[in-house]
Amino acid sequence: MFGGRAVGIAILLITLVTVLLAVQYQSGLEQERTQAIAQLVSMPEYENCRYDEQTCPQAKDNVVLPELSGIGIALVGLVLGVYLIINDGTQRKILDELQKKRSQISADERREIVLSVLTKDEQKIILAVEQQPGISQATLRLRTDMSKAKLSQLLSALESRSIIVRIEDGKTNSVQLKRALGVNK
Repeated sequence: MFGGRAVGIAILLITLVTVLLAVQYQSGLEQERTQAIAQLVSMPEYENCRYDEQTCPQAKDNVVLPELSGIGIALVGLVLGVYLIINDGTQRKILDELQKKRSQISADERREIVLSVLTKDEQKIILAVEQQPGISQATLRLRTDMSKAKLSQLLSALESRSIIVRIEDGKTNSVQLKRALGVNK
């Protein structure tokens, strides 16, 4: 449905937005903690406290796990997003190559199937028309070394099977394949 590149970009954007929100939330918590400690130290009952704002045990942040796990998740998101973006281009190239080979194979197979059901004389005609599309019937007769009557009968048979088409060109006919047989040149 969606390409790997789009998913990778979405993951990167979500990760970056999450990191920005986490940093903003963390700075808000830090400000609240600083204000709470300042308010606590200024209270009369803590007047004789031997700790100042820097060494107060309540001010120390001993919980590092959420920060480390957040950094880890952000790194995983960034790596995954970059991987999906890079990998999508590579996969596309591979898929394009496979499709080209598949169409090439099917064209070759189609050509072989068509040629296998034809007689030797019909194969001569098809090969000559493939080499020179739009060949005149007179030139085709010389190339295939057939009589006019035999060539005309074979062309009629091929035309009735929708393999070739004869187009009137003045006093002569030009002969073309109705559909490409997948010849590699």
